Amino acid sequence: MNPTQASLQLTIASGGRVILKADPAKVPPQDVLEILPSSAAVLGALKGKPVDVVICAWPRDRALCQELCDWHEVSVLLLVPVTVSRTAATAFARTMRGCGLLPASFSLLTLMGLAAPILEEEPSARFLRRLPRLTRLWGLRKTGIVQFLQSDGAWDWISLKEGALVQAGDVRIIRTAMQHGQMRFLERAVQGDGSREMMGRLLMELAGLRTDTRFAAVHRSWTPQPCRIGDIPVSKGTRELLAGADGHRSLRQLLGIEKTTVDSVSEELHALVRLRLAQLKPPALGPQPPLNQRLLEVMQREQVLLTPGAPGPEAAGLFPKSMVVRRKIARWKNQQYNHISTEPGLPGSTRAMAARLSGGWLEVFLGERAP
Repeated sequence: MNPTQASLQLTIASGGRVILKADPAKVPPQDVLEILPSSAAVLGALKGKPVDVVICAWPRDRALCQELCDWHEVSVLLLVPVTVSRTAATAFARTMRGCGLLPASFSLLTLMGLAAPILEEEPSARFLRRLPRLTRLWGLRKTGIVQFLQSDGAWDWISLKEGALVQAGDVRIIRTAMQHGQMRFLERAVQGDGSREMMGRLLMELAGLRTDTRFAAVHRSWTPQPCRIGDIPVSKGTRELLAGADGHRSLRQLLGIEKTTVDSVSEELHALVRLRLAQLKPPALGPQPPLNQRLLEVMQREQVLLTPGAPGPEAAGLFPKSMVVRRKIARWKNQQYNHISTEPGLPGSTRAMAARLSGGWLEVFLGERAP
């Protein structure tokens, strides 16, 4: 993370003032951003309450960026569209004081600096299983100590009071311990006042590692279930989207109703699903044919391939050149259909077709009959 991004993360965490120059009608509402429509409005805002960060577009707002960096004590972040080369923007930013780059499509997680690859590897199954355990401690308002012990002996802990964070640990140690080490909760009295907001930020930081920027697009047809995310810090767009979840309307329908873009909610939605605070139900499949019918359809297709005079497995790409591979396929097919031919729960005609196919595959591939 470069100094500008680090400054932005600290600014957001401490409630600083962040301005985005954009058309308010085209940008999903963001809790942490003040959206202004023009350069004049941005420059006018500098005369009031101090501004910490201004986010604007490259190359359209190049002049505004230059004026801000030359004459004002404010950090500037440039949004670079994916269709535009970042080379010129990077070179320009290096010549400006306190200027950095952001992707053109960002969410609260991106602004917090969580979209960067802060894990050298993908979150492990163990890591993903442990995330809901932390969520439950937060949701059940547990009081005690969560210990994180790394495999090399390094360790850290966080203190919770009624699910709120009293003492924060080192996030780097927590990430590593959840990935490879040990985690345990000890219920005991804790002194001091807790912050549920800080705990929510910790949960979202952990769950936001390597989130999928296409998560919402891939799951458009899935149905969000009613959920309560409490005071977890997410953007207004994501919160309104989940507030409309009724278990009947798909994600595609909700996105249309709330006029929220897919990109603006993908990472946060993926993080909430990892925490099991949000749940997406897959679309219901249509009526499925009985097992015997599906099996017959498969065997009939294979029988056509084995019919004398038919194009055969060669034309279907099933005839490997390697004799070793051919024999393995033959044995596997022979065993598969032998098993089906002796299955007592299937009709006799199905078992008879399986027996014929068992020998047919051996004949085609090896020039033999089934034993």
